[in-house]
Amino acid sequence: MNAVKTRSLCLAKHLSSVILKSTAQTNVGCIANVKKCTAFYPTTRSLTYSVDNDFITINHGATSRKLSFHWLRDHSRSPESYNHDTFQKKILPHKIDPDIKATDIQTQDDSLQIQWSDGDKASYDLSWILENSYPGVKEAVPKLIWDKEILSKENVPMVQFKV
Repeated sequence: MNAVKTRSLCLAKHLSSVILKSTAQTNVGCIANVKKCTAFYPTTRSLTYSVDNDFITINHGATSRKLSFHWLRDHSRSPESYNHDTFQKKILPHKIDPDIKATDIQTQDDSLQIQWSDGDKASYDLSWILENSYPGVKEAVPKLIWDKEILSKENVPMVQFKV
């Protein structure tokens, strides 16, 4: 797909979302959003990826994002994981296996399809990834599952509660 056609599709998606929104927007706001939207497709290069332990690095032209598998699984928009009518997650983050793996990864146009080790299958559009992730942001804290032993060692303040 060429860059002009891609930008036109992006513009059409943006305009349809503006029309559906109940809040009014000025033309200036729409123009700014369209410019932001077209920035998602800087070139017509294909989407590529590489996997490193618990992370996937997604590349599209000069744009790159390194994302954890856990973050991607938590943001799955598959019908089994997300209610598209209420915009709510159906799976809680603490219920996701901390060592979740992708068993199969495919690229198609500007999207990434991932089959997860827990059985979920999700599709992630490049535009969604770029809107919802930030370059250079890393997980600041290593994985640590809290349990009674850790809480007793860490000297966590406690409060008595009576019903």
